Amino acid sequence: MIQEPDKLQTITDQNLQEMRQHGSKDFPIGVYLDDFSKGDQTIIPWHWHEEIQFDLVMEGRVHFQIGSKAFDLEAGQCIFINTGVLHQIFPVEGTNGKLYAYVLRDSLLETDVLSGVYQKCLAPVIRGQVDCVAFQDGTELDMLASNCLAQIKDSFRQKEAGYQIEVKGQLCLLWSLILKKERQNFSTVTARERRDMDRVKEAIGYIRLHYQEEVALESIAGHLAISKSELCRCFKRVMNTTPYDYLIQCRIREATKRLRTTDEKVLDIALQCGFDSSGHMGRYFRKYCGCSPSDLRRRE
Repeated sequence: MIQEPDKLQTITDQNLQEMRQHGSKDFPIGVYLDDFSKGDQTIIPWHWHEEIQFDLVMEGRVHFQIGSKAFDLEAGQCIFINTGVLHQIFPVEGTNGKLYAYVLRDSLLETDVLSGVYQKCLAPVIRGQVDCVAFQDGTELDMLASNCLAQIKDSFRQKEAGYQIEVKGQLCLLWSLILKKERQNFSTVTARERRDMDRVKEAIGYIRLHYQEEVALESIAGHLAISKSELCRCFKRVMNTTPYDYLIQCRIREATKRLRTTDEKVLDIALQCGFDSSGHMGRYFRKYCGCSPSDLRRRE
């Protein structure tokens, strides 16, 4: 029987770097199903990883926030996300999205960084100024990219003899499509955007480490050795939010985990997650979750 690939569980460290091995050391690729209609995962929150990633939308419409860029992809469309790039993914409001995520090391394509293949084909993308490439224009090239990912998914699921070389062959073809897309409308990241992203990653690490405490804007900015206004501009440019809003969302996520997995009192959870009171936490739960903490616990 053909089994679905594992569902992707995004586990991150305090800097939002994903901490999971994808595939094995000798075949470093994982293929995962994310079905937002199941109810236990309505968003893949902000994170980044050293691996490169492809996503193929299967159903509904899915929103990809990749750094400061945003894309809404429909069924049959796909996207490439480069190494080290902050991103979050969730279904467009009113839809139930389903997608396959492909997360892999570039070494699967070429292990010799001195080879002509790596220097001429991989390095311009991996080490260049590319953050993402969306295949959503309906061209023959875009449809071929989606077909490559569909073939990889089928090969990966069935795991018949020689499936590894089938997967690698499709990946190489897919990479050639990325290079051809470069001539059309590559989405590049500027030096300032890269600097902003690095600053936001560092700020996120600080917030995640201190979210239970009273976190002042001055303390975050001081940790990065920049002004408060520059900190806010970086968050706005990279994530289209504010440091305070991110702090609240971080606290909400942690409180949600505790509500679902423990029998602790709502007040105790609120205080442990950095809120002043259960009422304070409740106001933000209604804003971000559309319900009270007690209502969320009763749904589980």
